[in-house]
Amino acid sequence: EVNAFTGDTAETLTLIPVLRAFQDRHDVKDLVVVADAGMLSAGNLNALEDAGFSFIVGSRISKAPYDLFEHFAHGTAIDDGDTLESKRLMGTGSNARERRVVYHYSSKRDRRDNHTLNKQIERAQKVIDGTRPLKKDRFVKLNGTRRGIDQTLVDRSRQVAGLKGYVTNIPAIRLNGREVVAAYH
Repeated sequence: EVNAFTGDTAETLTLIPVLRAFQDRHDVKDLVVVADAGMLSAGNLNALEDAGFSFIVGSRISKAPYDLFEHFAHGTAIDDGDTLESKRLMGTGSNARERRVVYHYSSKRDRRDNHTLNKQIERAQKVIDGTRPLKKDRFVKLNGTRRGIDQTLVDRSRQVAGLKGYVTNIPAIRLNGREVVAAYH
C-alpha cells in the first residue's frame, strides 16, 4: 500500500495513522517498526512508543556514546558478528528518554569503512595541499587560515569502523542484541 501526504506534514502526524491502518487491515496486534537512521529523532521515537509500538531504528555510528569509545580505548576487541550494548539519552528536557542501543561489528563493514575513511583522508589532504577546493570535507580542521587533518576525528572514526548501531525500545529479555540486528535486516 502507498500513502501520500503533503510535503509540509510532519512524520509524526503521518506515521501513526498509517501504522494503525495497517494493524487494522491485517489484524496485527504486536507491530515492530523497523526504519533507517532518517527516522531517528527523539520526537518520532517517542511518538511511536507512546502509541504502543516497538521499534528498531538504524543509528549513525557518529552518535555512539562515549562509553563505547571507552570500551575500545582499553584495547578491548570485538569479534566478527558480535554485539555490544549501551544506553543513550535521546531528546531534551521532559521529552528525554533513555534508549537501548545495540552495536554490531562486521569485519566486512570494517574493511568498507576503512576504505571510505582512507578516501576521505586523501581528499582532506588535497584540500590542505591546495590541490582541491574546500567543500564539506570531513577531516579538514581549520584554525584561522591554517588547514590540517583533524587527527582526533580520524582516530575516533577508526575506532568504530565496522560498527553499526541500532536503537530499540524492545527489552533485551525479549530480543537479545543479535536478534535485534537480525530483525532489522
